[in-house]
Amino acid sequence: MIINYFKIAWRNLLRQRIFSLINIFGLSIGLACFLLLASYVKFERSYDSFQEDSDRLFRVSQQFRGQEYSAWAGGAVAPMLRKEFEDQLESVVSVIGINTYLKTTEGLQPGESFREDYFYYAEPGFEQIAGLEILQGSLNGFFEEPFGLVLTETKAKKYFGEESPIGKILLATGDVAFEVKAVIADLPENTHMKFDFLSSVATFKNLNEFPQNADFGSFWWPQTYTYVKVKEGLDPNEISKKIPEINANYRNPEEAKNYTYFLQPIQSIHLTEDFSGDWSVGINSQTLLIFLSIGVFVLLLACINFINLATARAVHRMKEIGVRKVNGAKRGELIFQFLAESFLLNGIALIIGILLVYLFLPLFSKILSLELPFDLFQDENLLGLVVLVWVTTSLLAGIFPAFYLSGLKPDLILKQSSFPGARF
Repeated sequence: MIINYFKIAWRNLLRQRIFSLINIFGLSIGLACFLLLASYVKFERSYDSFQEDSDRLFRVSQQFRGQEYSAWAGGAVAPMLRKEFEDQLESVVSVIGINTYLKTTEGLQPGESFREDYFYYAEPGFEQIAGLEILQGSLNGFFEEPFGLVLTETKAKKYFGEESPIGKILLATGDVAFEVKAVIADLPENTHMKFDFLSSVATFKNLNEFPQNADFGSFWWPQTYTYVKVKEGLDPNEISKKIPEINANYRNPEEAKNYTYFLQPIQSIHLTEDFSGDWSVGINSQTLLIFLSIGVFVLLLACINFINLATARAVHRMKEIGVRKVNGAKRGELIFQFLAESFLLNGIALIIGILLVYLFLPLFSKILSLELPFDLFQDENLLGLVVLVWVTTSLLAGIFPAFYLSGLKPDLILKQSSFPGARF
């Protein structure tokens, strides 16, 4: 019986081709716009959520005189935190960024120098904070020894092609030699950390003639990104509140009042754009809300248009309903018939809308300068949303003709060509 309902619905769809095309493509375009914008917003909000225990990872940021925010903290911050919060913090890691020129004496372009802006020195434990994936080589002892180098897969191919770079030398500015120890997978798009080369803080100390076993004692030099991992079960807010109090014990109390250090959740870093000196440009969460609102508004307009057209078209089928009722059609059968047509029409619109998303996704990604992921059947939330739109729109478009028109008496329908008290 259900199959017959859909067969009749398909015949009516073909009989009313122009109406069906207008309705289907209107909803399809609205759905495609919504899915593209929703995917973009979801991607932007997914930054740094792939790291293990990301809910326990924080960056130590600072606020100057209660106004300006900065992503970096001085070199003395990490040693202070290790000493004062030994029982609360699982790890404390500092990262120092520079730019340099690199060249190799072998490989694809020997002797040619390239400016590299994403060169960083890191302390032990950074590989866990950043969630690095090792493709070649090893990080055993890497962060404790100077002049080792880790590079991403893309940079490894840039300098050495398909050859293994492990054990080979890259020369930095001043012909400082770095030996390649490992190759890591390119960092995901959805991380605020942007680096291509990684060496150890031990290297930085060596280059600056700083004692290897000594801690940095300045709150100004070097400018470091400091990350912490809070021990499981502890409240990071309580730790964050105590840092300003402790800070006054390590520097001039009057100066300390101007600089407030706090723990910033790693997942929220990309959603703030008012931090100076950050690794990468963030985006304001209010901007994402505007994008999502636009997508919802476009989809809502498409749904309203679909419902209005479907309802208006149903009015012209009053005589058909009257004839079918005279021939013995029951009200329940008519209700199912209208709903079947609505679900079929909506289903076709959704399929076309999804195809449009896949068709325009490369162009949309190119405009945004990022590889925007979209896998409907791997994303349960997005799939559930699409099904919800399908069911809701189908019910709203079909429920009026299904329950109202099917409930009218045959003699009233056949005598009148319009609803009582209405004009069509």
